[in-house]
Amino acid sequence: NGKFFVNEDMLAGGDRVMNQVMYPIWIWQLYLASGDRKVIQRHHEPLLRGLAYLESRTNPEGIVNQVDHDDWQLSEGADWVDWSPERMEGSTCVYHTWYVRALACAARVFKAVGDDASFEMADQRRRRQQAVLDTHFWNGRSFYDNLNFDGRKVDHFWSDSQIWPVAFGYALPAQAAAIFSRIDADREYFEGVPLRWCPSISDEESNDLARR
Repeated sequence: NGKFFVNEDMLAGGDRVMNQVMYPIWIWQLYLASGDRKVIQRHHEPLLRGLAYLESRTNPEGIVNQVDHDDWQLSEGADWVDWSPERMEGSTCVYHTWYVRALACAARVFKAVGDDASFEMADQRRRRQQAVLDTHFWNGRSFYDNLNFDGRKVDHFWSDSQIWPVAFGYALPAQAAAIFSRIDADREYFEGVPLRWCPSISDEESNDLARR
């Protein structure tokens, strides 16, 4: 059904939710690194299935809820996102930010293989999901870390939730300025990490790489 599976013996069904959105990114990066068209041709149909599964878990407003309520994700690695309304400990903002990136990469794959209809589909969803960050996660000073989609929002000002939208180029200049203003007000909060040194890895720069 397009659900990305890692190990069927793992707890919580074996699915690791971040892999679902990282998969399209991996495929595009492999193609950029190798120039091997067989990579994107082989993964063309699996990418479509993977995106269809994500869309099946997305409400009309663009909010993704890949994990059912009360289904705690007990796995390691990048699964710091958590939809459980009892816990609200992870950053679904990170997941939604990487989903925008995934759709941008998937759109490039479809364009490269000549599937214009799928390119338009992925690009339309990318625009929708980028708007989700502004509509549902931006609180005027920073990005909310987590939503339970029933009204409750968590604002711990975690660095993961703030820096990925900035690094990917999804935060508007005014939003990035507001985030760094909060960081500058309490530099010890982020343990002195020199976040301003982080180079931009925006979609526009990925497009430049693809054209070379």
